Amino acid sequence: MDLKDRRNKHLGNADKFFYQEPLHIVKGEDVWLESSSGERYLDVYNNVAHIGHSNPIVVEAIAAQAATLNTNTRYIHENIIELAEEITATFNNELEICYFCCSGRRQMIWRCK
Repeated sequence: MDLKDRRNKHLGNADKFFYQEPLHIVKGEDVWLESSSGERYLDVYNNVAHIGHSNPIVVEAIAAQAATLNTNTRYIHENIIELAEEITATFNNELEICYFCCSGRRQMIWRCK
């Protein structure tokens, strides 16, 4: 069974590919992706616009947080509250709640509710 079949079997096929032959990406750095065959691709679509791939500042921050605590909104923790305060401080007066989502799909589902 190839990777595409394994992906569909265990992750479902709700996330459709945008092309017939999907890329098998094994590495990302800055704006570049590298395929399993060693080809490099300029990524102008997948998350690169805001942080890039393997951004050392982001990698360090993730590692530091994971070494301290890996949690979500179930428990009280200063970091998520401080981030929500920073974000909501930029909102207009009618908005005061920040809802964190794991993906764009969840964000859209939440908006539709």
